[in-house]
Amino acid sequence: MLRYSFLPAVLYPVLFLYTYNIGQSSLSSALKILLLCLILFSGLFILLKKMRYTADAASLIVTIIATLLFSYGHIYTCLRNLARHWIALLDLSLKNKILSGTETFFHIILCTVFIGMIIFICRSLRRGKVTVTKKTLSALSAIFISLILLTGFNLLKSVKIYAGFKPQIHSLTDSISRDTPQLGPDIYYIILDGFTRPDVMKNLYKTDLEDFIDPLREMGFYIADKSHSNYSETILSLSSSLNMNYLDLFEDPVLKYKRNTEMIRNNEVIRFLKQRGYQYVHVSSVWSPTLTNPNSDIEVSYPKWVVSDEFFRTFFSTTWLRIFDFLMGAGVAKVHLYNFAQLEKIAESSSSPKFVFAHFVLPHSPYVFDRNGKIKSEINMVNIWEKENNIWNDAEGYRDQVLFTSKMTLLSIIGILQNSKNPPVIIIQGDHGTNLVYSDSEKLPFRDKAIYVRHAILNAYLFPDQNYSELYPDISPVNSFRIIFNHFFGTDFEILPDTVHYTSLD
Repeated sequence: MLRYSFLPAVLYPVLFLYTYNIGQSSLSSALKILLLCLILFSGLFILLKKMRYTADAASLIVTIIATLLFSYGHIYTCLRNLARHWIALLDLSLKNKILSGTETFFHIILCTVFIGMIIFICRSLRRGKVTVTKKTLSALSAIFISLILLTGFNLLKSVKIYAGFKPQIHSLTDSISRDTPQLGPDIYYIILDGFTRPDVMKNLYKTDLEDFIDPLREMGFYIADKSHSNYSETILSLSSSLNMNYLDLFEDPVLKYKRNTEMIRNNEVIRFLKQRGYQYVHVSSVWSPTLTNPNSDIEVSYPKWVVSDEFFRTFFSTTWLRIFDFLMGAGVAKVHLYNFAQLEKIAESSSSPKFVFAHFVLPHSPYVFDRNGKIKSEINMVNIWEKENNIWNDAEGYRDQVLFTSKMTLLSIIGILQNSKNPPVIIIQGDHGTNLVYSDSEKLPFRDKAIYVRHAILNAYLFPDQNYSELYPDISPVNSFRIIFNHFFGTDFEILPDTVHYTSLD
């Protein structure tokens, strides 16, 4: 059996990756990747034997190659983090340019070292300079088996935690009467990730959004100019707003991510509207929980979008495959542009009534657009979060992306209104604000600073009848659909207190 001692070295990295990303990964995806790896490395083992290596030597070579290839992404990330630490005192724009240049440099260094090691080991074993003993293979097997057992224990703990959780959703709409008008208005829920409130934009970024806000008002939008998000993080904010309720917060990060992803995809709003004959149109985002939704009737996604599986993306970024990240799917910027263009087409092509949910990871980083829409950097789904470095302090990058996002949103809204047969309901909402460290922050208590900076959001509503008597300046997302359903469907949802639940982003 020692001749197959490479198998634990192949099994462990996949098991480790699944265990520590269980909240974001599916078991079926992990099993597919594991099966593929076993086939490939077993094929390599057979090939080495045909090249006249002994079974023990072939097993050792495969073990070493598997270890190097699976650890490539982790080593690369460590080198990149060290580089960030070394240049931390440099100007932000210069720092990002240097970091961009180090990526290719680190890939060249790592590939050279890894290939050199593999060639050296293969030649040494071929020429008999190194002898593979049973003890060596036994020791390597013991190490990887021990790691597998430890990881398996942690996996069982995570599974036990998650098995004890049953999402408490659908408690609101089950008791609500379905005797409502057969044909309600189309509803568009457009999330602009990290879009702060106009007054904060003016105070912190010295940028006036009147070219965006004034046209919205002219079209009949109600602007909640004192609005704030209920949570600091996207995963919590969307889970809350789409379920029209506050959340039970969990300390366990695995449970938090898994739980709220499920609640985003199986939410009260969709359930309520589907009960009333609505079709659900989901616009695919570049963020995992809103990338897809199995409950959608129509899913709009970029036609060349390749990497849609969360586990594969994680596997891709932590192994040697990350060298080829430029081949994996369309650029994030192109996906954003495509989705904006699709909004107005949905209004014309999809039958009514419909609920359209579109989550744009804009103006949140990565900052891929300048203020005129020129693409500044080609970032795809695999490396979308790896270009970040003190992202909220890049005031210019955020400001430019806000301005371009405003232009594209305005054009999409105009297109929706022109192509809609009947006037729709439109919500344009930030999930949270910015996190800029600003000079006057010392004058404010911590909680006030958190509310003002992180929780201040854009929140705009368009009702067909433009009767906004139930809306108010400091409305928060948890009450958005409560008010809309009360107004258009005659329900009697209680309006909740608009409270802030700040969570640290560290």
